Amino acid sequence: MTKLKKEYLHEFDALRGLFALLIVIFHFPNNSALYDNSFIKNSFQVVDCFFVISGFVIAYNYEKKLNNFNQFKLFIKKRFYRLYPLHIIFLILFAIVEFFKIYSLEYFNVLPNSQTNNLIEFFKNLILIHGFNSYSFNEPSWSISVEFYTYIIFAFYCIYLKEKKYLFLIVILGLYLIEFKLFNTSFQQLGRCLFGFFCGYFIFKIHNKFKVTSSNYFSIFLFILVLFLISLNLKYKFFIIPLTFSVFIIILLKDKKNSLLKNILNFNILKYLGKISYSIYITHYIIAYTFRQVLHFLFKFNLENNYLVLNNYFLIIMTIYMITVISVSILTHLLIENKFRLK
Repeated sequence: MTKLKKEYLHEFDALRGLFALLIVIFHFPNNSALYDNSFIKNSFQVVDCFFVISGFVIAYNYEKKLNNFNQFKLFIKKRFYRLYPLHIIFLILFAIVEFFKIYSLEYFNVLPNSQTNNLIEFFKNLILIHGFNSYSFNEPSWSISVEFYTYIIFAFYCIYLKEKKYLFLIVILGLYLIEFKLFNTSFQQLGRCLFGFFCGYFIFKIHNKFKVTSSNYFSIFLFILVLFLISLNLKYKFFIIPLTFSVFIIILLKDKKNSLLKNILNFNILKYLGKISYSIYITHYIIAYTFRQVLHFLFKFNLENNYLVLNNYFLIIMTIYMITVISVSILTHLLIENKFRLK
């Protein structure tokens, strides 16, 4: 297999950064035109594109390094230290928020989320199984829960299975978990991750079989198509979107180095947003929650159908919100992510 040139992966950083910003907007529901449209309301589906990118990048970086049990342990250790420190810090912050809600109930009338943020869910968050069939505390962290165990399946496959028939079986298992219940319980989130991640792994395995160089605009067309599909309420969205995005990734890899889309995705600001995208993803939810509470209870902004009514203040509030998320994410990236990451 011809080895990918390193510069190809810079575009993936930019895509991660753009998708992370969409999730930031999605978790701040308000009455503005920016939020109140089908694309943003369905933008939670970009998480499935994250999974595809992750599958490709992890395979690119680790497939050839996974040959025995010691390498298996080192890989899992690296992934754990990559994900867990930031997760546990924000889990504790959300637990503190829940205690604050309990003791401030009579003053602010803020109800604790007793149905979803309880002791059992806290324990599930601690051991990273909370994303299998529930959302709790720092809700976006469900995806790192299922992704961590997908890493384990990936490493096990690379060392002990290797044959393509098992790769197809894992993809089929992902589809089954998306559409059907196992033990009368939905494991859709785990299925989404398995399907998207191993789609990414699969296109890593086959991308070099495509010898044709893409035109300048076909990758742009496919990217727009992915965004259009996200805006639709598709019945089989968790199958169609990652599959279409996988085709887009193959075509993007075949683009010329100076193609229009690659030039855009190689803007330094987009690549940097990609580097801090994990921090953006984990930190933004508590910032969105804090903004909503402060604006509603202190500044008396109304809530209508759970939408924050921003009116003429929309632009300034959204600007402050986005700047706050990015600023905090830069700090957590430098002080937490980089500190605990194993080389």
